[in-house]
Amino acid sequence: MSTAIRLSNATFLIALVSYFVAMVASFGYLAYKAEPWRKGAMAALGVGVTSQAVSLAAIVVHLHRAPWGSIYEFCSSMALLMMAVTLFAIVPRRGLAAVSGFLCGVAVVLMGAGWVWYAPPSTLVPALRSNWLTFHVFMAITGSTMLLAAAVVSALYLVRLRWEGRNPSWDLTAATTKEVDAVADAESGTRTPELAGRPTGPGAALAATPRAGRVARQPAAERLDELARRLVIIAFPIWTVAIFAGAIWGEQAWGRYWGWDPKETMSFMIWATFAVYLHARATKGWRTRGAAWVGVTGGVLILANMFVVNILVSGLHSYAMP
Repeated sequence: MSTAIRLSNATFLIALVSYFVAMVASFGYLAYKAEPWRKGAMAALGVGVTSQAVSLAAIVVHLHRAPWGSIYEFCSSMALLMMAVTLFAIVPRRGLAAVSGFLCGVAVVLMGAGWVWYAPPSTLVPALRSNWLTFHVFMAITGSTMLLAAAVVSALYLVRLRWEGRNPSWDLTAATTKEVDAVADAESGTRTPELAGRPTGPGAALAATPRAGRVARQPAAERLDELARRLVIIAFPIWTVAIFAGAIWGEQAWGRYWGWDPKETMSFMIWATFAVYLHARATKGWRTRGAAWVGVTGGVLILANMFVVNILVSGLHSYAMP
């Protein structure tokens, strides 16, 4: 094994450990609402993103190709993109920082799965040596990562929405950061809660209920729903372009644009699912809860496309496996 590949493997493991630490720190911030936890998560994410960038760059330098030749490399690239977005767009925003632990958990699972099916990086087979492939896989990684993140946020939205339905006395529109922080302080025993001028109101009742308080610290359902919607709006066109680029590459490699290969079929199903999601957003009665369930279904299909189709189903894309 070359020095570059050993460096890639070592920095991959450093990134994996760093993301796990970031996940723990993010959940610590969710539990205690203390700044050291959030800053610790940011520091761990910084180390992880840097290490993983080095890991993928070592493959590029050593093999002179994009680092997308196997499930291991695909998972690593997805995790890097998800954690980079989390580092620069999620954790720095205190109102969304509580979401970061769940995204870190997804990245840890992706990297763990990639390591299970690890294959030493090597040169690509002739069918994969195409600029269209590079563009196709780049768009697929970007689109699937953002759609998967949207599915995670949609799941959190459903949990939060259910909690809000069980706690109708909690005035969500009037709730402030001070109120939510006070709930956290009441649970940790750091100070007597001062709930935005109404210490005996609904917030005070929640402060006396630790389990409810933990959910109360998550972003409001409306904010989670809006974040998921924006992620899908950005990612859906990217996924669409990825499918078209894959069709062009398929014509170059196999002499046909579309053949309903299992991977192609699943990619179309993902596209159709998120098309339904966007349609549901404009349909009365489906704009929130119904659309969120569609988004979660899309996330399950993305994971199935990555692992079930590649591992258990034989097709023209099977060479993505080690």
